Amino acid sequence: MLVCTHFNESSVVVENDGRIVGLVSGYRDPQNPGTLFVWQVAVDASMRGGGVASRMLKALLGRESLRDIRYVETTISPSNRASQNLFRHLARELRAGITDRPCFGRELFGGEAHEDEQLYRVGPFDLTDNA
Repeated sequence: MLVCTHFNESSVVVENDGRIVGLVSGYRDPQNPGTLFVWQVAVDASMRGGGVASRMLKALLGRESLRDIRYVETTISPSNRASQNLFRHLARELRAGITDRPCFGRELFGGEAHEDEQLYRVGPFDLTDNA
């Protein structure tokens, strides 16, 4: 709730029949204000495969307050094919490039079994073209 309160301009919540079924949380990178960092994308299992995540990202990028965003970044683990496909689809929709590179090694996550995280970067793109 704090993320959606503090970062309400860069987050989306989707409800269905009074239940929260989707969330995208993000924020402007403080050192690169033209970059939106997507922290988390979550879709209830009952809604997966229906394009909810893609529609949330497009709705977010359609906001007037984010028209100057030129890049979207996120971290994704190598086994998370659904998220990789989501951001590849976003790149195609925006007619933008997509790159990935190592970001956080598994050793940084402590004793938990956690995969490495790759940094995915979509862009550059011009959201004013869609105004």
